[in-house]
Amino acid sequence: MALNVTKEISSKVAQEGIAGLSETERAQFPAQLDRGLPGYRESLQAVFDEHPEIQHMNFENFVEAQLLWDESMAERAARYFEAHPGRHLVVLAGNGHITRSGVPARFSRRSGVEAVTVLQGEPKEIEPEEADYVLVSETIELSPEGKVGVMLDTSGDRLVVSGFSEDSAGERRWHSRSRIKLLSSTGSRSRILRISNSCSWINNPAT
Repeated sequence: MALNVTKEISSKVAQEGIAGLSETERAQFPAQLDRGLPGYRESLQAVFDEHPEIQHMNFENFVEAQLLWDESMAERAARYFEAHPGRHLVVLAGNGHITRSGVPARFSRRSGVEAVTVLQGEPKEIEPEEADYVLVSETIELSPEGKVGVMLDTSGDRLVVSGFSEDSAGERRWHSRSRIKLLSSTGSRSRILRISNSCSWINNPAT
């Protein structure tokens, strides 16, 4: 069961605020939006400050987008409880929505049911009042990331592979130091043309 608002609505609020919604759009969401829960605005300010890619946005609109998201998820969860008494509901959402001032407090306000919260992360990074439990994952060492080992010429209007680094995976794949041109994408797949005595198309060059 999906609890969240549509991407189109959340994006519009992030850009224009709730005031930018039409009457028809606004009627889809809860009338009561609690802006005053302790720590809510502060936690969103911390998230906003940690993500440079969103700092071109208006912070107040960002808060309203998150608020609408949290209140909508809480209302839909509460409606489920009302329609299915005696059942349990497990909500999977990001840490920012599962902190006390996110969805849980808003759900409990509507349903009268106390929510139990589980956050993922390091205990030292999570304030005790934010969750009932903290899930700590075991650290797993991943294999080194793969590298193609090619040198690119971007001076023209096409991306050209003009050479290979030492022990290059790209060189082993194509068995040649001839020029390789990355042409425009056809559909959803890019194609690479190797210029040699016998030209050949190679699809899905990542393999």
